[in-house]
Amino acid sequence: MAIGSGLGSQFGIAAQSAYQTYQAPTRFYEVGKSSVKKSKNTADWTGLAAGRLGKRVDGRAQTYQAGALTIEDLVVSDRDMGLLLNQIFGGTVTPVAQTAPTALLQTHTLVDTAGKIFTAQQGNPLTGGSVIAQSGIGAKVTSAEFSCGVGDLLTVNIDGDIRNVVETQALAAASFATARKPFHFAQMGVKLGTTVAGVAAVGSIRAAQTLVGPVSLVFLGVSFGAVPEGVRIAARSPGRLPRFVSTLSLCLAGVSLIWGALLLAIPDGVGEAILGDSWRSARNLMVPIVVAVIAEGLNVGPWVGLRALAAAGRSLRGRTIIAAVTMVAGAAGSASMGAWGAAAGFATGSVVATGVWTWQFLAANAARDRASPRRDVRAVQPDVTISGAAD
Repeated sequence: MAIGSGLGSQFGIAAQSAYQTYQAPTRFYEVGKSSVKKSKNTADWTGLAAGRLGKRVDGRAQTYQAGALTIEDLVVSDRDMGLLLNQIFGGTVTPVAQTAPTALLQTHTLVDTAGKIFTAQQGNPLTGGSVIAQSGIGAKVTSAEFSCGVGDLLTVNIDGDIRNVVETQALAAASFATARKPFHFAQMGVKLGTTVAGVAAVGSIRAAQTLVGPVSLVFLGVSFGAVPEGVRIAARSPGRLPRFVSTLSLCLAGVSLIWGALLLAIPDGVGEAILGDSWRSARNLMVPIVVAVIAEGLNVGPWVGLRALAAAGRSLRGRTIIAAVTMVAGAAGSASMGAWGAAAGFATGSVVATGVWTWQFLAANAARDRASPRRDVRAVQPDVTISGAAD
């Protein structure tokens, strides 16, 4: 028996071979919100006729019928998304088998979506327990927006037009793929374009960055935990803040150095078991990637110090400088030396970032000292002499 609330709803699609031919859904998605709505237009025949004071009884006609499709907050996962993405991007996609891990790689390029039509079915449960199946036949995507905020999952919102909406088709039995994994912020990257280094170079860099991903997660967790401690130190013992910042940076840089040494010592067999065919190209980039992650460890301390001092202006200034240097160095390196040059450019940006963050922190700390100079308060034990007559 169906659940008599929105928790019992379902949404699925199937590609159509003919424009107005229904196809039972074969792919089902765990949407945040979706709707398949019918819309129609009617017109009345209102001509004058002697002896009739009102409209004709048979003078109303339905001039057209259509529908609208809405999908909101659909998390993009690594399974069962190919059909929907093909409806968005168009073209013909040929999956390529991957060996490690076993998977199918699909590359969707934005081209013409002519001929891409699908059936969209929304199951709307009633309070009595039954479910109404609203089937949109001849659906076509008109807009799609992908978004992924810092620390969030990748989601997509989709709007579409529908040729007709019917409620006569049976509700398809929903089934959802197991072991789905969502795409998220930690997997994001900025692609400068295929004219600089190419897709293969971007893939090699991403593969190498995957190996240092655990260290990046450690940096993220430590930085969030260190900010409150930095705020406490800045409020109670401002003189200890530079020491706290430097200790934090050196410790994280040490962790990065150890992890980098382990990565550089990985045998080819182990690397291929982890990354598959991507290992050989990623291995050539390990030196600049390790240098970059060591520099990132050094960056955490002054970044935390700026947060502790609430120096938002200096943080923005530092990010602007670092972003400009990283993009220019990465583009120049990839144009001259391909993937290795791009990785070296990013490493250069990370090393420069160390100097920029340190400079901004020292300047912010000095400004704080000038605004509220510290006073050294020392407790002095007075010399006390007690004299008196003996009992």
